[in-house]
Amino acid sequence: MQKHGLMPAAVILMATLVAGCSDDSDSGSTITTLDINVQVNQEDIQFGLVRSQLITDAGLPSADFELQPIVASVEANNEGLVTIPIPETDIHQFQLTGREADDSRGATGTTRTCQWVEGCVNNVAFGATYPVTTGMDWRTVAFGLQDNELVRLTPLTELAAELGIQLVYNETFQGDSNLGIPDQQNVWTETGFYSPNSVVQSVSQVSRLFDIDDIQTREPADLTQINEWATVNTGAALYSIRYGAILAAWQKLSQDYVAANPAAGTFAQAVAADLVANDGQLLQSGSSQTTSLAQIYTLAADNLKKIEGVNAEVTAFISSVVNSLEAEVAELNNNSEQLTDIRPEALSNLLGQSTLNDIELGIERSKAFLELLLPGNGDTGFFEEGYQERIVAYRDELRQIGTDQQDNFNTIVQSFVLTRQLYIECLLANGACPTHEGEAGWEWLQSASFSNNVLTINDGAIVVSQAVADVNPSDADDNPTQSQGIDLLIKGTYQHNELTFVVDHTYTDEDERDEILIPAGIRIFYPQAVSEIQDPEVMEEIAYEIRWADFTFSVNEGQSDEFELEGAFSQFYRGVLNPDLDADDSSNERRFNIETITLRGRISDQIGDDDANDDDITTLSVSARSLNADTFYPELKFASFNGFLSERTNPAHPDGSVENDLVMYRFGQEQLQVQIADYFDFIVPLGESVRYRFLPTRSVEDDTDLDEDGDRDDFVITHDFERCTLEKNQQGEWLVDRCDGRQRLLGERDIQQSLNDLWEVGVLSRVTIDNRGTYFVEWPAVQNPDNQQCLILDEVSGSNSMSGTLYAPVVLGLNSLRFTTEISLDDNDDNTSDPRTLLDASLLLSTPDEYQVNAALSHDYSAIDSSSGLNLGTGDGLDRVLISYDTRGDIADSGSVTIFKDGVSLTLDDGTEETVDSTLVASVRQLSSAMPLPYKFVSDREGNFDRCVLRNEAEFNDVSTLEDAIIPINFRGVVYGQIRQENGVWVARFVNGEFITVGG
Repeated sequence: MQKHGLMPAAVILMATLVAGCSDDSDSGSTITTLDINVQVNQEDIQFGLVRSQLITDAGLPSADFELQPIVASVEANNEGLVTIPIPETDIHQFQLTGREADDSRGATGTTRTCQWVEGCVNNVAFGATYPVTTGMDWRTVAFGLQDNELVRLTPLTELAAELGIQLVYNETFQGDSNLGIPDQQNVWTETGFYSPNSVVQSVSQVSRLFDIDDIQTREPADLTQINEWATVNTGAALYSIRYGAILAAWQKLSQDYVAANPAAGTFAQAVAADLVANDGQLLQSGSSQTTSLAQIYTLAADNLKKIEGVNAEVTAFISSVVNSLEAEVAELNNNSEQLTDIRPEALSNLLGQSTLNDIELGIERSKAFLELLLPGNGDTGFFEEGYQERIVAYRDELRQIGTDQQDNFNTIVQSFVLTRQLYIECLLANGACPTHEGEAGWEWLQSASFSNNVLTINDGAIVVSQAVADVNPSDADDNPTQSQGIDLLIKGTYQHNELTFVVDHTYTDEDERDEILIPAGIRIFYPQAVSEIQDPEVMEEIAYEIRWADFTFSVNEGQSDEFELEGAFSQFYRGVLNPDLDADDSSNERRFNIETITLRGRISDQIGDDDANDDDITTLSVSARSLNADTFYPELKFASFNGFLSERTNPAHPDGSVENDLVMYRFGQEQLQVQIADYFDFIVPLGESVRYRFLPTRSVEDDTDLDEDGDRDDFVITHDFERCTLEKNQQGEWLVDRCDGRQRLLGERDIQQSLNDLWEVGVLSRVTIDNRGTYFVEWPAVQNPDNQQCLILDEVSGSNSMSGTLYAPVVLGLNSLRFTTEISLDDNDDNTSDPRTLLDASLLLSTPDEYQVNAALSHDYSAIDSSSGLNLGTGDGLDRVLISYDTRGDIADSGSVTIFKDGVSLTLDDGTEETVDSTLVASVRQLSSAMPLPYKFVSDREGNFDRCVLRNEAEFNDVSTLEDAIIPINFRGVVYGQIRQENGVWVARFVNGEFITVGG
């Protein structure tokens, strides 16, 4: 898998320019629940599942990081009606799907009534029902729903849903001659997300295309019960019968389309694709596209004329609808192969003038705040006036000190490390310490004396001793006499040029006369417990930990640029042998990787003083870890930090390497008390080996209501499933070691289907080996006869061994980081303090391409809240930026930037000024450009989402770049626009057609 490893930095750089505004704070809000009634089609679809799905801050249906939709499903009744509770939200989506009947699971199958007078597929008569599970994944997307509102869900609302997520209609479209974009009128422009404008415009457009007053509220007539419309007023009856006739024609066309294109998608998907490609228009007449209005209307009229047994009142209605349809067909046929020219109703009518005004105001405020934050717009932006320059100057000052003192710092650290070597040399020489005179790196050593296991360096500036380390602080023995760790206790002062380093232990009561609480120095680890430091030639040292329990780095004492860093620090080195050599080979040198780093520190401009005399103060907290330190064999004796965020992998197991016999499988049976269980063993000698047990199918009393039908006295078909861990005994046999709790599953037992489920989600095909990475095992796969776009596992039997190809090597070096810093500046001319600034960030790195970043920048806060995992500033004056980015999904990267700023003065286009609290979410979901994508989610026969495997391969080629990204701009929970490239320039384009340029 090749992905854009540098993308997060670019996204953050772009997205932090984005902000918007709100009249009120987003804190303390409560969630209101609405009951929404959804009516499916013509009341002719029975017991379908209706999925309820939130539209997120990005204007997209909610999904997890693998793009599996997050939905709540409710079964409709025998008239296709369902009531679904939803949180009060501006935009919401409902989707229909069918499922097979399954008595063993208590699942009622979805059926549909035939609306075609001459009969439907498989000789189903007009008015008869037939089971249906596919071809009905229709959506309806609504804006501004009210409690107990009724929404229709039909194939026509599916067309509107697809149009609404792809395009928005602009009555005026603002161009820019510099970008080569002309001003335009009445155009559909590409978005890729839902907005209030696009949702209501798409419903209006499709309603007008089919000449129905409102496809989302008008009831379509059930043609099999047409006489029920005799008592309805003429206008309503005509619309409903027309709607029902069109849907009956759609049913016929859909069945014919599936028969002619069994491997394609649904008829609705094909028509929707034409609608979007045509910028909201349909073919009037002809055969160059999936269908035409003339074809639909002709079928609708012909079908209506064939309905028998109609009473007089309804006969008149039908005659009127037929005449209208036939007249329209005659006109449409005059424009063969031509598209319609239909426009949606004006937004002021669709939304209401008040709501439209709110949307326009939101756009104006968002534009104003965005422009305020853009570079070059004066001393404004995220921070208050003057602070940006001060914090940048402070950052540059610290950076300059770091640059100036880098060599001095490295020399002191090297001197500290060499102290261990000197101590051991003096110990082994019975106190006769070497001088190392003239040797490079030893210039810091002026004198050394050794007595009673205590080394005194440079006339007492540094004192070194040893003690048995308490490596298990959780046990009762605080003073062990033996341990695998020995502390080389180092305290004192190291000096190089103007940089001074002082290190000491921490004591029980901060008094050197008391017991040492945390020792400073170097902890040396051995392969077995010892009581004192050992000769490295006799017993090797397998790990080290540098421990600065209480340290201070200081420079320029007494000068105007005085500087001090104080705190506590530790760094653990784990030793590894060369995997290419035998462990007993005398030439196999042990080298050391950094496994963990922790730092708690404080930077100030006054040495030896941590009270109010300090003007500028920065606190630091850093922790980092490598999960693979016991694998990587570094090039140097002590590995550097360059493993962090690098693409370095284990040289013994490079990307693409093949491991023969990586996995083995076998089927079998075993006696479990009174039952015989079938099992499937999945054996991975280098990793975790498991046994999947399948116990016999049984009919049991449903006293726990497994089928959720409310009846606890009926009987259901079940089988038990169990997952057990296998271990290899001394005779080389793989035996069950322990088992997870049994799961009772509804339905007949199907081992092959269970194995296919495991294969689809990667359990069998993607095998992770500690300290190597993930291998792909290619199992035989065939096309799914129910959905030929998808692959399923071919039948597995017997036993076999299979090789695996490494495709996702682990990252070697530090792969998790947490960094927190708080800055307090206090050197203003008026002797007042600036507001504090807090940055908290975390990074988790699985591979160079798969990582998760979360960060929070808070300013002008009064308190800190850590309940979300990150340290977030809170308070009345708060300014805050939240950033998240996740590349772990196979087919999409996702992230967001949320900016909140209090009391911002905004200048709108008309020159008026407002002061409002401001908040906006800029979200990004970057879809992979790989074609085809590795998988997607489809509805299975039970109405659940099922992973559809599209390629039986480990990797796919992804050449996505930031230029492909779409970044929706969300204001107060409503998406008003997006940031994307237009002619090579980053443009914030709003749903009303206006834009501003945000970057070249």
